[in-house]
Amino acid sequence: MCGIIGFNWDDLSLLKKAMSSMHHRGPDQQGTFADKYVSLGHKRLSIIDLSERGKQPIFNENRDMCIIFGGEIFNYKEIRQDLQSKKHRFESDTDTEVILHSYEEYGDNCVKLFNGFFSFAIYDSGKKRLFLARDRLGIKPLYYYLKDGIFMFASEIKAIMENREIERKVNKNAFRRYVSLGYASGRETIFESIFRLLPGHTMQFDLKNSEMKSTRYWDISTVIEKKSTIYYEKQLESLLKDSVEKRLVSERPVGIFLSGGIDSGSILALVHNIRKLNSDSSKIQTYSVGFGHSEDEINFAEKTAEHFSTNHKSFQLDAGIINSLPDVVWHSDEPISDPAFIPIKILSEKAKDTSTVILTGDGSDEIFAGYEQYKFLTHMDRIKWLPFHRTMLSSFKFMPYTLLNGFFKYSKAIGEEGKKRALSVIKSLDDRPKSYLEFVSIFNKLEAEDIIQENSSYDLALEFRQYFSNTAPHLNQLQEADVKTLLPDQFLMKNDKMCMAHSLEARVPFLDYRIVELSFKMQPSLRLHNFREKYILRRAMKKYLPHDTIKRKKQRFYVPMDEWMTRDLKSFFHGLGNGSGYFKQKGIEKIMERYNNSPLFYGRQLWSVLTFELWHKIYIRQEKINTLI
Repeated sequence: MCGIIGFNWDDLSLLKKAMSSMHHRGPDQQGTFADKYVSLGHKRLSIIDLSERGKQPIFNENRDMCIIFGGEIFNYKEIRQDLQSKKHRFESDTDTEVILHSYEEYGDNCVKLFNGFFSFAIYDSGKKRLFLARDRLGIKPLYYYLKDGIFMFASEIKAIMENREIERKVNKNAFRRYVSLGYASGRETIFESIFRLLPGHTMQFDLKNSEMKSTRYWDISTVIEKKSTIYYEKQLESLLKDSVEKRLVSERPVGIFLSGGIDSGSILALVHNIRKLNSDSSKIQTYSVGFGHSEDEINFAEKTAEHFSTNHKSFQLDAGIINSLPDVVWHSDEPISDPAFIPIKILSEKAKDTSTVILTGDGSDEIFAGYEQYKFLTHMDRIKWLPFHRTMLSSFKFMPYTLLNGFFKYSKAIGEEGKKRALSVIKSLDDRPKSYLEFVSIFNKLEAEDIIQENSSYDLALEFRQYFSNTAPHLNQLQEADVKTLLPDQFLMKNDKMCMAHSLEARVPFLDYRIVELSFKMQPSLRLHNFREKYILRRAMKKYLPHDTIKRKKQRFYVPMDEWMTRDLKSFFHGLGNGSGYFKQKGIEKIMERYNNSPLFYGRQLWSVLTFELWHKIYIRQEKINTLI
């Protein structure tokens, strides 16, 4: 994985402080380079070529270019052979050196060659420029600061914030996005003047005049290719096998995070098959975590592990892990309102004892239509023209739980407020961006006005309109919105930040860009077929997985939020609005009073407020918080 840091002046002291703040990203090696134009630092987690030859920055033959890189390029051996035929000379066996020589040969277009996940920076001393790139799906983060000619970039925001001249201010638009979604989406981070390099983008920074340009090199296609189910089934099977096999390349131990569902189960089944074909009898290392709940994923994971005879480790957690939240927030850099960050961090800590690389099933829901919003919104969009739409469905008294039960497993837990939100979704069906946001938002626009101190005319639906303005099928539009916001800015950050907190590299086979492109080419009915999510994936994996796993419906990861909210954190919310000054105390108390009527609905909202307040204390007020309760 590794961590990178750089800026456009010479300051070794600042460079070392910034590198130290990311020590968890690369405890094995570190290296620096500086001249009057740039300072570059690298913290290395050694995965391929563990020798000193892999130490970064790595230079080209003429030493007029160098690179710092975090991530993995899985097709680097094929690219290397091509470059060697063009007379490029290599001094290491790393994929890092392949990137640098690819840049020498192909310039900025080199990124189109790479299959992997990455953020890197190349210093071209001859042209006095920096070339930065981030992978297509945003698996690896890359942040930057540019103001008054001062340019900094890093794998983590905390490294940039080691520059004490940068003011710690909240970006108000990003804050509004956070209130709505539970994360700050897009180019702007929660910090004013600190930005993300967007997925699938490169950046060119001219060191002579401090000018920056960003270029998109990859995007999701909106063109559907109507081919047979068998064709796509075979294509998906072939690509998945190749993707998993590529992601097994490592000189350090590889394990799998296992939930027992079809996603991680597919990864495990393919690894099992690959090892069997290679006559490798060693046991696969798998890990799962849970809270002892009756419908906990851990129970299904253990059954799957037993089926494939893995060396499985299950970790039962208790509600006391809530005290890990301050550490989780610190590692996250930004407030991200997802309680599952906590168990994933604990699981990473446990897995680090026996693995350095982890395969996960992340990304499958977004590319194979696994979420409830896909079923609900596409179905309601199809029937909205029927006569009963405006009368029966949009009338509160005719909104029975049975309708919600078709889409929401926890309809009783979402309660009356959840039903009201479902109605607001239905009433806004003529406006697809609005109906999508009504469905996925933690606070919709009206609810946000009740809770935040400073209201504005900011409308997130205008931002999301870009995903619904093309002629692609509705399902594709919904999935594209998630692939470009929810996936890189929340779920992939959960993997990256929590695994890297314990020097663990997470790899996501489903997000091989070839698989993503294949999915978006398919007819929507191959992903969501008669309310059956991940239809094509189930078909492709039916000969590898147990029948029960293939048929099993998606299950949300259980986190004991209700226990935290009603017992451990109840007193914490009194007076909370006086902390950051961004939330109204009356609004918080109103939610607390209504909590029992809609625990799932209000629990998400309270968790969102709590996470932001902790983040504000840690990053803006720079308070040290060791425990929560």
